[in-house]
Amino acid sequence: MHRFREKSFGMYCILIMFIIFFTLNASSAFSDDQRAKTPQDAELKKLTLSDCVMLALQNNVAIRNAYLDRISQRMFLRVAEDKFMPQPSLTFSTKTTSTYNVDDTRTQASTQDGKFMATLTIPTGGTFNFTWDNPATKADVGTDYRYSSGWNVTFTQPILKNAGIDVATQSVRQARVAEEQYVLDLRDTLANTITTTISNYRDYVSALRNYEIQVKGLETAKQTLEVNKALIDAGRMASTEIIQAQNDVANRELSVITAKNSIESTLLTLLQTLDLDKNTRFLPVEETEKKVTFPPLNEAVSIALKNRSDYIKAVQNRELAELDLAVKKRSLLWDLSLVTGAGRTGTGDTYRRALSDQQVGKSDWNVGLALNIPLRDLATESTYVSAKVALEKANLNLKKLIADIEIDVHNKLRDVDVNYRSYILARQGRELSERKLSIEQEKLRLGRTTNFQVVSFQNDVRNQRTAELQALMTYFNSLTALDQSLGVTLDRWNVAVKREDNEVKLPEEVKKSVTQKQTGR
Repeated sequence: MHRFREKSFGMYCILIMFIIFFTLNASSAFSDDQRAKTPQDAELKKLTLSDCVMLALQNNVAIRNAYLDRISQRMFLRVAEDKFMPQPSLTFSTKTTSTYNVDDTRTQASTQDGKFMATLTIPTGGTFNFTWDNPATKADVGTDYRYSSGWNVTFTQPILKNAGIDVATQSVRQARVAEEQYVLDLRDTLANTITTTISNYRDYVSALRNYEIQVKGLETAKQTLEVNKALIDAGRMASTEIIQAQNDVANRELSVITAKNSIESTLLTLLQTLDLDKNTRFLPVEETEKKVTFPPLNEAVSIALKNRSDYIKAVQNRELAELDLAVKKRSLLWDLSLVTGAGRTGTGDTYRRALSDQQVGKSDWNVGLALNIPLRDLATESTYVSAKVALEKANLNLKKLIADIEIDVHNKLRDVDVNYRSYILARQGRELSERKLSIEQEKLRLGRTTNFQVVSFQNDVRNQRTAELQALMTYFNSLTALDQSLGVTLDRWNVAVKREDNEVKLPEEVKKSVTQKQTGR
C-alpha cells in the first residue's frame, strides 16, 4: 500500500508538471500569435533594405550638403579654365579741376575718358595686354574740347624662368584634378551613407529579433518558476531552491526592458540616417541568406585599385607633385623675357579726326629682351627642395597604400569566407538543438525526464537562434565591408555619379515606389 501511494504521488507530480508546462506553452503561443495580429502591427508599413537605402540617398542631409557643395566646386573649375580666355574691361571717368593762378584768376578744366582694356594669357606663359584710351579734354571754360584716341598692345613672353606650357597650365591641371577628387569625395559620401544605412537597418532587425528571444526567455523563466512552486507544494523540492528561479525571472525581465530600449535606440538611429520623422514606425523585411562568390585575391586587388578613391587620389597627388617639381625646377633659372609693344595715339578737334589719325602704318613699335639675374634667392631654392621632398613622400605613400589595400582586401575576403562557414555551423547547431528539444519533449510526455531539463533545452534553442542571427548578420556585414573595400558599393546599388548632377539620379519607378512606401499610399 505504501509503495502504491508513493508511486501514485510521483505520477501525480509528473501530471501536474505536464499540465502546467503545456498550459503555459499554449498560453505563450497564443499570446505570441495574438501579439503578431494586433492592429498596431497590422498598420505598420514594411520597408526593405533597398527601400531604406533609396530613402537615405534621397533624404540624407550629408548627401544633400555634398551636392550643394558641388555647385561652388564646379564654379572653381570654370574660373581656373577661364585663365586662357580674354579678360576685357571698360572704364569710364569724368573729372573737373579748378586751379588758382598767381594773378588771382582761376583756370577750370574738365576731362572725360572712356577706356577699353583686355588681357590674354596664352598656354606658353606669354601675356598680351591691349589698351584703347579715348580722353576728351577742355583746358578752360571758354575753350573747346580736344579729343585723342590711342591704342597700345604689349606682349611679354618668358623664355627661361616661368616659361613653358607646364608652368602656364599648372593651375588649370590642379583645378581639374581637384574637380575629379571632389567627385570622388561625393562618391565616398554616397557609399558611406549606404554602408551606414545598411548597418543601421540590420541593427534594427537584430534588435527586433533579440526582443522576441528575450520575451520568450522571460515566459520560459516564468514557466520554470511555476513548476518549482508546484514541486515545492508537492513536497518534491526545498522552498529555498525557488530563489534561483525567481532570480532568473528578474534577470530576464531586465533583459526584456533592455531589448525594448535597444529597438527604440536602433530605430531612431536609422530614422536619423534616413532623415525621417522620429515618430515614424515601420517593420523591416529580413534579408535571405545567400552564398556570394567572390573573385580571387589578385583580381579583387585589381578591382580595388580601379575603383577605390583613396588610391585614385594618391596617384593624382603623385602626378601633381611631379608637375610641381618640374615647375619649381624651372623657377631656379634666370628671368629672361621677350618684351614687345606697338601703339598709336591720334588727336584732333573732333573725335572722328582723332580716330582717323590712328593709322597702323604710323604706329610706334618696340621689341627687346629683359634679363633679371638673382644673386641670392634662398626662398626659390627652398620651394624647389620642398617640392622634391613632397614628390618622394607621394611615392612612398602610394607604395604603402597599395600594400595596405592588398592586406585590406585579403582580410575582407577571408572574413566573408570564415563568416559564411560560421553561419552554416550556427545554423546546424540551431537545427540540432531543435531536434534535441523535440526528443526531450517526447521524453517528457512519456514521463522519462523533468520539466527543468526541457526548459534548459529550450534555453539552448534560444541561444542557438541568437548565435545563428548574429552569425548571419556578421556574414551580411562582411559582404558590405567587402564591397566598400573593393570600392564597388555604388555599382552594387546601381548609383551613378556625374559631374553635372545636383542630386542623386534614381530611376523614376524606384522614386515612385519608395515615395509610396514612405507616405503609405
